[in-house]
Amino acid sequence: MTGPANARIARALYGSFVQALRSTDRLRLVDPISLESWNTSLRPYRFVAHDPAQVLTNVTYDSVVGGQVQADGTVMSSDLLAAIRREFRAAQPDDNAIERGFACLRLLNEMLRKQTHQGSCRTRDVQVEMTTSYIPGSRYQFAYRARIRSLKEEGQLQLSSRHVVIHFGGARSGLAALEGRHGLQSGMIETPPDAPGVVGQQPVLGPGQTFEYFSGTSTLPHCCGTVGGSYGMVDLSSGERFSADIPTVAFEDPATVEKLRAEVAALDAAR
Repeated sequence: MTGPANARIARALYGSFVQALRSTDRLRLVDPISLESWNTSLRPYRFVAHDPAQVLTNVTYDSVVGGQVQADGTVMSSDLLAAIRREFRAAQPDDNAIERGFACLRLLNEMLRKQTHQGSCRTRDVQVEMTTSYIPGSRYQFAYRARIRSLKEEGQLQLSSRHVVIHFGGARSGLAALEGRHGLQSGMIETPPDAPGVVGQQPVLGPGQTFEYFSGTSTLPHCCGTVGGSYGMVDLSSGERFSADIPTVAFEDPATVEKLRAEVAALDAAR
């Protein structure tokens, strides 16, 4: 391509980035769920090093935001735009820069989409992150990944129990008016409040250590819902027990939800 043509593309790319980032002041970097790690003969859990930069598996994205990642795994939108401007808004960027720009835009849009399917919250010295995913090709089956991190500087914490609550459908889905027409049912599933451990484990976390596990749902009678709840924790130094919140995170079959929301919008417009 010629220099002027590349410059026009670069300006259009930058405009796309600005538009995409208007919805948030910061972007949480979310690595995708490995569905191969869920519902297989492999262990659905592991201890992982806590390093927000681990999610930057895409070399292009890493080159753009590598120095801007905060300790909590987020990037300020203003910092990201400044980095993108430096990288892609040159007067006559070469074709490689244009390719990097398109790659970053695709990944940025993917990250923005995942914001509604990921959440993180802190209770005392425990950070819990939850990420959900639709299982492609299934009939309303969903997987989720939980990461539990100890923020203690010394001593150990043990995850002793779980209380996982899954809501599906109902008024919060925005699709209640169509449930009967499409054979969808709303409801709730929950584990007992003191169900032991997670995936057969009661992990002990040292300072800064993170435990990650995968789980999911059987076929649900609805295309969307939320997962949340709490973990029972024990401070092994003092014997004190406390509850650590699980952030409430949405899950959905994106194709079905998009279709039904369009139908709701058409019904509203016809009124």
